[in-house]
Amino acid sequence: MNKFDIIIVGAGISGCVLAQHYASIKKKVLVIEKRDHIAGNSYDYIDKNGSLVFKYNCPLFHKTENEVWEYVTQFSEWRQDSVTKEKTDTLECTALPISGYTQMLQKMLDYPYIEVMLNTDYFDIGHDITFEKLFFTGASDQYSENLIDSYFAENPNDYSRTVNYPYPEMIANVYFTGGTLANYKYLPIEVALKNAIVLFNNLERMNIAKQNAFKNL
Repeated sequence: MNKFDIIIVGAGISGCVLAQHYASIKKKVLVIEKRDHIAGNSYDYIDKNGSLVFKYNCPLFHKTENEVWEYVTQFSEWRQDSVTKEKTDTLECTALPISGYTQMLQKMLDYPYIEVMLNTDYFDIGHDITFEKLFFTGASDQYSENLIDSYFAENPNDYSRTVNYPYPEMIANVYFTGGTLANYKYLPIEVALKNAIVLFNNLERMNIAKQNAFKNL
């Protein structure tokens, strides 16, 4: 059975940032990605014409947090542009990594303590891995559904019943103008970066406090 300190499911922005932070304190990290590439929906590549192509979307980085900006500039040079907001007459600086997000995130993963598995579903191999912490960066309902499915597979019922649950009738399809609603993956890229950094810092502060508490017992 393989043993790691940290398991991170998903090699998108959040997963790569968490992996880099934990590797920097010499934690053994395994990043598991279901797709055949890292970078999630920020994935980009160089096409046959030498152009940088964004496969899913083109996420602009907004320079709103100095801490986040100082962090990402360790891994890439950036092309910056300033635009004036019409309502406030203030300058908003946006940027893109010159070599693309995929190359930037690859540099984050280039640590001896990080192992990356592509084309791999965590739920196919999770039972063969032991770990101290698990970070699941995908949809929370997917994680819950797989836990429930695993439970009932191990604890099958020997009966069945048919139940008629009343439910509201949908007269027409609801049109959501903003795409997927309330999904953290569609937050601005700088927010996803900041959230991952803050999560790591908070967890490590708690870990240090716990260790100090045990020392004082």
